[in-house]
Amino acid sequence: MEIYFTDPDLIEADAHELAAHYALRRRMPFILMDDGSYDVNLNKFFRSLPTTGVKSTKSWEAYAYDLLTWARFLSHHRLKTVWSATREDIDAYHAARCSGDLTQRVQGRTWNRNVAGLQKFYKWAELQSLVKDPFDYTISTGNIMYSRRRSFVRNAAMDKVAKKHDVKYLTMPKYYVFRNTGIMGREADTTDGESRIRNSRRNSAFADSIVTTGMRLTEVASVSRFELPTIASDIKIKSIPMELGSMTAKGAKSRRIWWPKRVLRDIEQYIRVERQIAVKVGRDSDFGIKYPVRCSSTTANGITLFEKKRAVPWSRLTVEERNNCLMVDKLGTPLEPLSLWLTEKGHPCSVENWSSIFDRASLRVSNQIDVTVSPHTLRHTYAVEMLPLLIRKRFGSMDLGWLNENVYERISGDPLDILRRLLGHASITSTFIYLNCIEHAREIISDASSELAEAASLAVVSLDG
Repeated sequence: MEIYFTDPDLIEADAHELAAHYALRRRMPFILMDDGSYDVNLNKFFRSLPTTGVKSTKSWEAYAYDLLTWARFLSHHRLKTVWSATREDIDAYHAARCSGDLTQRVQGRTWNRNVAGLQKFYKWAELQSLVKDPFDYTISTGNIMYSRRRSFVRNAAMDKVAKKHDVKYLTMPKYYVFRNTGIMGREADTTDGESRIRNSRRNSAFADSIVTTGMRLTEVASVSRFELPTIASDIKIKSIPMELGSMTAKGAKSRRIWWPKRVLRDIEQYIRVERQIAVKVGRDSDFGIKYPVRCSSTTANGITLFEKKRAVPWSRLTVEERNNCLMVDKLGTPLEPLSLWLTEKGHPCSVENWSSIFDRASLRVSNQIDVTVSPHTLRHTYAVEMLPLLIRKRFGSMDLGWLNENVYERISGDPLDILRRLLGHASITSTFIYLNCIEHAREIISDASSELAEAASLAVVSLDG
C-alpha cells in the first residue's frame, strides 16, 4: 500500500469532469492497495475531511499516514483489512507500536494522536454504515471553571500521559535579545545599531507580529499584503482589529486579532523597502508560483478573480490559495503576489522558510538564551505576558459586591477566557497551562484575593459599628 496526492493539473482533460464530481482537491491524499486497486470507501474518507472541519492539507496528510500505518499492520500482521478490525487488533497494534517491534517506538502522546486519527475514521465509517467502531469508550467527569462538573467521553485505547507544563517562552528582555541579535544580527545589548542580516526588516516585523498578536505560524505566514488593516489616525488608538481568515486558523475557527500600530508601521516600512525590491526580482520568474490564482482587485472584504470576475471573501481562501494568489493588471500580467512575506527572489515565504530563519537566529544567541526559539515559542511568550495584564485589569475593575467564596476562580477565570479567545483555543483547558508557568500571575491572584478579603472584612466591621 502506498499514499499518493492529487494534482488536478496532471489529470487528463476528459477526466476533469469526473474529478470535479468526486470533489478531488489539490493535495488530497488517496491510498492504492498492493495490487494497485482503489478502495472507494477508504478513499472516500479523505474526501470527507474538508466537510468535517479538517481544512489543512497537512492534516489530510497526517490522517492518511495514520490510516496507512494501521492498514499495513492489519494486512501484514493480522491478515485482515481496516473493515474487519476488532478491539483485539487495536491492543496488538498498541503493543507493536509502543514497544518498537513494528516501527520506531512511539511515545504516549504520539500514540494518542494516532488513535485520534483512527477514531475519526471509524466514527465516519460507522455513520456511513460501513463498519462498527472497534474502539471502546469510557465516560468520566471532571471539574471545570467555577466548580462546575462536566462529563467527558474518552477513548479507552488512549494512554494516560502526564500533562506537560514546561511551556517554552521568553521573558521580554530575552525576546529583545533574540530579536535584535538573533533575527537582525545587531551587536549584543544594542537596539539601534545596523542590522547585519539580510531581510532583517521582514524577519523582525514577522517576529513582532507573533509576539504581539499571539497568532500561530501558519496564521501569520498566510496574511495577505492587502488584508492588513490601515493605521488609524487617532493617536489614542494603540491597536487595530482584524478578522483572521477562518480557513487559515486551526479548526477553521475565525477570531479577531489586534495589530499594534507600532508593528503595522514596521510592516509598512518593510513593504516600502525590502518587499518592493523582492517584487521587482520576482517578476522575472512569475514569483515562483506554478499554479497562480489571478486577482484583478482586492478590498477589505476579499479579492476579485480575474477570469471569473467573481468576488471571494478572505475567509474563504485557504493557506495554499493565498500563497498562489497574484495581483494582475487589466491584461492579466502579474504585478505582485498577495502574500505579505516574500523571499529575496520574490516568492511567497513558506512555513519551512520561517522555521529555518528561526533556527539560524536561535543559533546566533545560543550563548545568551538557553531556549531554541521557534515561532510557537513567541506565541507562548505572548500568552505568558498577556495573562498578568488581563488579571490586573480584571482586578482593577472588581467591586466588593462581587466578592464570594469563588474569588480565586473568578479573578483568574475571566482573563483566562479572554486569553483563550485571543489565542483561538477551542477549550479553556488548553489555556490553563499558562497559569502554571507564570509565578507573578499567581502572586497577583493571591494578592488580589487577600486584598479583597481584607477590604470586605473592613466593610463588615464598619457596618457593625
